[in-house]
Amino acid sequence: MTVPRRPESTRSAPSDGVPSEVILDYADGNDVDLIVTGARSRTGLPRLLLGSTTERVVRLFDAPVLTVRTLPVTDE
Repeated sequence: MTVPRRPESTRSAPSDGVPSEVILDYADGNDVDLIVTGARSRTGLPRLLLGSTTERVVRLFDAPVLTVRTLPVTDE
């Protein structure tokens, strides 16, 4: 199955504010039917203190959210 490419179907919108709130507000105001976001493997205290933008978006958005796990950074 081939999915047709439609460049007009994707958008980015730089903005200031709390990332999860900005993402959700934009999605609600622009008829967004899918959000694609990166996910890091943060655990323990860093995750407790910083939270997770992706986690909040997944929990609060009413449509599908596709999370893409990022690869660890190496010093090569």
